[in-house]
Amino acid sequence: MGGVLLTAGVTTAAWNPPTGNPPNNNTAAPINVSGDSQSKLGSLILQNGLGLSGGNLQVSSGWVLASGDVSGSRLCIAGTCKSSWPTGVSGGTTNYLPYWSSATSLSSTGLYYDVPNGRIGIGVTTPNAAIHIVDRSNGITIGGNGTSNGIFAYATNIGIESNSPSGFDFFGNGSKSYFTKVGIGTTSPVTTLDVRSSGSAITGVSSNSGTSGVYGQADGSNSYGVYGYSNGSIGVMGQGSASGVSGYSWNGIGVDGLSSASAGVGISGKATVGESVGVKAEGRYGVLANGYRDGVKAASSDSSGNDFYAFGAGKDYGSASSIRWKHNIQPIDNALNKVLNLRGVYFDWNADYGGGHDIGMIAEEVGVQVPEVVGYESNGKDAESIDYGRLTSILVEAIKDQQREIVELKAKVEELSKKN
Repeated sequence: MGGVLLTAGVTTAAWNPPTGNPPNNNTAAPINVSGDSQSKLGSLILQNGLGLSGGNLQVSSGWVLASGDVSGSRLCIAGTCKSSWPTGVSGGTTNYLPYWSSATSLSSTGLYYDVPNGRIGIGVTTPNAAIHIVDRSNGITIGGNGTSNGIFAYATNIGIESNSPSGFDFFGNGSKSYFTKVGIGTTSPVTTLDVRSSGSAITGVSSNSGTSGVYGQADGSNSYGVYGYSNGSIGVMGQGSASGVSGYSWNGIGVDGLSSASAGVGISGKATVGESVGVKAEGRYGVLANGYRDGVKAASSDSSGNDFYAFGAGKDYGSASSIRWKHNIQPIDNALNKVLNLRGVYFDWNADYGGGHDIGMIAEEVGVQVPEVVGYESNGKDAESIDYGRLTSILVEAIKDQQREIVELKAKVEELSKKN
């Protein structure tokens, strides 16, 4: 600072700033109390704060260290000056995780945070899991980079719902792809969807008319729309107010059942109310059954009912009989004698076979005379069934034998009448 010349009209003297250091560690050079600016090359350390009633505090380089308060009309940092401190930010909705929509404003995302339970909801404000997502249009898209998993889940129960026509799309390396085989309960799936469980493997429920709880379609030969396997109970079970299990095929089999158990059932249908139907089949062949011993087995729990009940415009029962499928055709001999050794009886069934009163024949007795119409158990000795319909051929030939005898006797009677 230059010198100051004081003029009072009498005596003048020049004043120069002090050059020595003041005692007791005070400021090395005094602060100018005039309106002029003052520049300091070294650092400025304030022990008890700095108050600016006017003017500016400018730091070209270095720093300002204050253990007390710094107050002024404005504070400038790196060329940006503020006359007041921000009191807060605006925008956003309570409990929704925010994002910065501008340098000073926040907006809400779709992520809802359930504070009491520490859960996050997307599309739902009452999440019941750590992350609960409800989106009826887009769902979830998770992509892998080709070397890592696009989606990996581990849980005791996993529920998946999709309202889109395509169900679920999986993307890898930016292109859409699909699982070739999916295993649930197995690490070695053998079909597109292979579900294995010690309980019920698949449960399908539909409450709307015209829809299916489980729907399967197969267009290729020797293929299955829905395939169920059980080594101890039921492979596929259906229950409904209309149809429990419904099968339709363009060129194959609508419903096909296979059981490998000694007393197992390929297809079982049960109906317990009114005119309901246990198994209903439509097509060229309503029911096509191929058993290694018995093609179809049926039983009625009502003694006044029918094990088989036929109605409609067609024949009640048909047995393959075209000459095109037969050879070595021979007439039945001694038919009348065979019939004479048969007997019809009244009897009561044992309780485990219905317990009702009935008429018929004894299979073991029929087998002695006409073994062709009797079915035996695997041991070949114990008879179990009679094909009463095929007995007709024996009866026809027996009647013919009897008629020949009648004709012969009639001729003898007439001859004796003429002699008399």
